[in-house]
Amino acid sequence: MLHEPSNAESYEAVQSALRGGPVSLSPSVSKMLWFMLESERGCDAEVTPRSFTVWYGTRGASQYFLSVAAGIVSFLLDGVALPETRHVIRRIGPTTVPPFPPFPSWAFGVRHVRIDAIADRTMIRVRTSEAPLADLGPEVPIEGRHQFLALDRACPHCGRTPDRYRVLSDGSHVCLACGRSVPSAVATATS
Repeated sequence: MLHEPSNAESYEAVQSALRGGPVSLSPSVSKMLWFMLESERGCDAEVTPRSFTVWYGTRGASQYFLSVAAGIVSFLLDGVALPETRHVIRRIGPTTVPPFPPFPSWAFGVRHVRIDAIADRTMIRVRTSEAPLADLGPEVPIEGRHQFLALDRACPHCGRTPDRYRVLSDGSHVCLACGRSVPSAVATATS
């Protein structure tokens, strides 16, 4: 019977990975990395002493076992410790990850990763370009990724004019009155 590590053991393993301690890949870590690195839209993740949460583009947040976080951090840092600033932006890939049965081999292109370790929180941001990472410091909450626009037009689906539309990563908008997406338009940004 396998021992599932406690949250305290898992979080200490993350801290060790942040100090450069190597963690071997496993099927569950490989699968989680695939989810985090395969999207062209990127993802954000947050590790705390009790949780590992990942946000994928516009799909919202998903909770995962904290025990996989150390392997994720170790892979993204490639066994190198965070500098004293507790912040790094680095380029990874292209890489082919070997198979970990039952999870097959897979590959990803160039990705840029920002890792910020502050207090009891480690934030991970993955993007296809380095430029957007400069504006995503630890003080920018992950929930703050959403951008909203005030539009003075009615939704073509429900006919109502909501107070604002949520902007999706492809530039389309979601009507906050009915929840359906609509084509993009020029408007004034609001928060």
